[in-house]
Amino acid sequence: MFLIGILLGFIGAGGSGFIIALLTVVFGVPIHTALGTSLAAMVFTTLSGAYSHYRQGNIDVKTGITVGAFGAIMSYLGSEIAVWIPVNSLLWLTVGMLFLSAVMLLIGLFIVNRLKDTNKRETKLTSSFLVRGASVGIVTGILSGTFGIESAPFIQLGLLIVLGLSVQ
Repeated sequence: MFLIGILLGFIGAGGSGFIIALLTVVFGVPIHTALGTSLAAMVFTTLSGAYSHYRQGNIDVKTGITVGAFGAIMSYLGSEIAVWIPVNSLLWLTVGMLFLSAVMLLIGLFIVNRLKDTNKRETKLTSSFLVRGASVGIVTGILSGTFGIESAPFIQLGLLIVLGLSVQ
């Protein structure tokens, strides 16, 4: 897990999918418990990664707080939604979301580089910025809370495309 965490940390993807698969397939943990455990584990990995990037000057605090606040609220709502999804359906939906996350990582690696010159980053706290930041937080929060995934590729693409941040 340690080595996989390091590897996934380099590309900005978390190990939540791996944790869910390991808990459900290898240890027979019910999917709802595995999703909650994955979300709990993300708290620590996210905080340590954020602190490291903050020290390096790689965080736009205003954007992070905006997206993060909406994401946290919607993640809670997503976890409430997950309780009502039948076990077998939730299992397959989570697998689908993990697959889609992999596709989104590929899109981020190969397509976003072409868009970087056209993105104009907004630096002022305007209503347009708040709407775009809230939109990224709402979508990624619901995905994270409902499916127990970190939704890092979705967050990254939202920050790159919708909010115009650099990859770094």
